[in-house]
Amino acid sequence: MRIIFYCTEGTDGKFVDDQEVKQLGELSIDIGRPFQSVEDKTVKVTLLFGATHIYATATNREGTEIRNCEFKFECAGSSGPATTE
Repeated sequence: MRIIFYCTEGTDGKFVDDQEVKQLGELSIDIGRPFQSVEDKTVKVTLLFGATHIYATATNREGTEIRNCEFKFECAGSSGPATTE
Protein backbone atom coordinates (compact mmCIF):
# COMPACT_ATOMS: atom_id res chain seq x y z
CA MET A 1 0.00 0.00 0.00
CA ARG A 2 1.24 3.47 -0.87
CA ILE A 3 0.17 6.48 1.17
CA ILE A 4 0.98 9.69 -0.69
CA PHE A 5 1.21 13.04 1.09
CA TYR A 6 0.59 16.36 -0.64
CA CYS A 7 1.08 19.98 0.39
CA THR A 8 0.22 23.48 -0.77
CA GLU A 9 1.07 26.97 0.41
CA GLY A 10 -2.45 28.05 -0.50
CA THR A 11 -5.46 27.78 1.77
CA ASP A 12 -7.94 26.68 -0.87
CA GLY A 13 -6.34 23.54 -2.36
CA LYS A 14 -9.01 20.96 -3.13
CA PHE A 15 -7.48 18.36 -5.43
CA VAL A 16 -4.02 16.83 -5.70
CA ASP A 17 -3.83 17.84 -9.36
CA ASP A 18 -4.42 21.54 -8.61
CA GLN A 19 -1.57 23.64 -9.95
CA GLU A 20 -0.30 24.80 -6.52
CA VAL A 21 -0.40 21.33 -4.94
CA LYS A 22 2.88 19.39 -4.77
CA GLN A 23 3.66 15.84 -3.69
CA LEU A 24 5.43 15.97 -0.33
CA GLY A 25 6.41 12.30 -0.20
CA GLU A 26 5.06 8.82 0.28
CA LEU A 27 5.03 5.93 2.70
CA SER A 28 4.92 2.34 1.46
CA ILE A 29 4.00 -0.75 3.50
CA ASP A 30 3.23 -4.41 2.76
CA ILE A 31 -0.37 -5.03 3.83
CA GLY A 32 -0.53 -8.79 3.52
CA ARG A 33 -0.87 -11.75 1.23
CA PRO A 34 -2.89 -11.49 -2.01
CA PHE A 35 -5.76 -13.72 -0.87
CA GLN A 36 -6.25 -12.27 2.62
CA SER A 37 -9.61 -10.71 3.45
CA VAL A 38 -9.90 -6.93 3.44
CA GLU A 39 -10.21 -6.93 7.26
CA ASP A 40 -6.80 -8.61 7.51
CA LYS A 41 -5.22 -5.87 5.39
CA THR A 42 -5.68 -3.14 7.97
CA VAL A 43 -2.95 -0.50 8.21
CA LYS A 44 -2.56 1.90 11.11
CA VAL A 45 -1.22 5.32 10.11
CA THR A 46 -0.11 7.81 12.73
CA LEU A 47 0.75 11.43 11.92
CA LEU A 48 2.52 13.73 14.37
CA PHE A 49 2.56 17.37 13.33
CA GLY A 50 5.49 19.42 14.60
CA ALA A 51 6.43 23.04 13.98
CA THR A 52 8.76 22.16 11.08
CA HIS A 53 8.11 18.47 10.37
CA ILE A 54 5.40 15.86 9.92
CA TYR A 55 6.35 12.46 11.34
CA ALA A 56 4.41 9.56 9.80
CA THR A 57 4.32 5.92 10.89
CA ALA A 58 2.49 3.08 9.13
CA THR A 59 2.12 -0.37 10.72
CA ASN A 60 0.48 -3.48 9.27
CA ARG A 61 -2.14 -5.34 11.31
CA GLU A 62 0.28 -7.95 12.63
CA GLY A 63 2.80 -5.30 13.65
CA THR A 64 5.44 -7.14 11.65
CA GLU A 65 6.16 -4.25 9.30
CA ILE A 66 6.62 -0.68 10.45
CA ARG A 67 7.57 2.21 8.18
CA ASN A 68 8.55 5.67 9.38
CA CYS A 69 8.83 8.87 7.39
CA GLU A 70 9.73 12.41 8.25
CA PHE A 71 8.63 15.31 6.08
CA LYS A 72 10.44 18.59 6.67
CA PHE A 73 8.73 21.85 5.80
CA GLU A 74 10.79 24.18 3.64
CA CYS A 75 10.69 27.93 4.02
CA ALA A 76 8.49 29.89 1.61
CA GLY A 77 10.22 30.62 -1.67
CA SER A 78 12.50 27.57 -1.54
CA SER A 79 12.67 24.84 -4.14
CA GLY A 80 10.15 22.56 -2.41
CA PRO A 81 9.61 20.17 0.48
CA ALA A 82 12.31 17.75 1.62
CA THR A 83 11.59 14.14 2.55
CA THR A 84 13.62 11.67 4.59
CA GLU A 85 12.86 8.00 5.15
